[in-house]
Amino acid sequence: MKKLQFNHEVINELYNYSWGLHTTNVLSTILKLPRQSLIEDLTKVIEDGITNFSAYEKAVEVDKTLTWQNVGFVQTAVHILAEIKATEAKDIVKKCLYQNEAFNELYLMEFDSEEFPQCLIRTVGKDYDFYTEIALNDSLYWISRATAMSVMSQIVIQGIDEESNVLPYFRKSIEILMDKRKGKDDWDDDNIMIGYIAAALNDMKTQALNDVMKQAFNLEVVDESICGNYQEFLEAFEEYPDMNYTKPYSPLLQFYKESYELNIKLKQEQEEWIAEQVEQENQEAERLALIESQKINLNTIDTQSEIATSSSFQYTDKKVGRNEPCPCGSGKKYKKCHGKL
Repeated sequence: MKKLQFNHEVINELYNYSWGLHTTNVLSTILKLPRQSLIEDLTKVIEDGITNFSAYEKAVEVDKTLTWQNVGFVQTAVHILAEIKATEAKDIVKKCLYQNEAFNELYLMEFDSEEFPQCLIRTVGKDYDFYTEIALNDSLYWISRATAMSVMSQIVIQGIDEESNVLPYFRKSIEILMDKRKGKDDWDDDNIMIGYIAAALNDMKTQALNDVMKQAFNLEVVDESICGNYQEFLEAFEEYPDMNYTKPYSPLLQFYKESYELNIKLKQEQEEWIAEQVEQENQEAERLALIESQKINLNTIDTQSEIATSSSFQYTDKKVGRNEPCPCGSGKKYKKCHGKL
């Protein structure tokens, strides 16, 4: 791959350190760069991840020349854009949601369930038409669709007075998805989306769409593994009235520090687990070897016993009188027993 030319050389470090950026003070340096040229560079980083996806995937999955941590540069670039609230870069951030499942798993991983919606809020903002378009696009990866739904619910949950603006989009989405799934026996991502909308309504603590949700439950088009059945959906409003479902944005330096520490912890736990498995295997091998050794000893003892008892007569150098007890222990006189021989 051709090396990219950036306005700022330090941006290359995103490709080298990823999760360890905070340990080298690179993030602090990047955040101080001129805004416009920084946005241009970060846009190039994300475009590179999209354009050369196959090469990066091969380097991780096949060649093993990169690890997942090394290809975190797309996620890092998105997060830096969010940190500086770069609404000018919303188009490239939006583009990430249009990518396939493999793209998501390579670059974003768990990022999309927690931080990505917050990054979208800070870069794309209240573009409800866009989020609804993503949520209803059944050709897209379901996590991208769920992320778009999550953005809208989080805008409401975070205390921004947007519920009256968001709910019509949710109602429209439920009705469209419900109509698509009506009368169909198979199960697909649209059912998952309705389940996520139900869960989002619980999170938002709004029962304004209970009428259309009841229709969806009655038509059996809701993935109840996400939100429960209709009765459980209703009970959630009463059961958790004070629970805070807000997922706040984590400041960049804090996020990467915690991510780096978590990565180190997971690596240590993995190494400890491997060492424990090796120890258990060694102990099992020793146990089996001991059992085998005991079997050999028992076989030797049995063989010696058989030899010793193969004849009940015990020979002796001492001459036995004909009227003395027979040495075989029969209780007979020698002349009546072995003395006959």
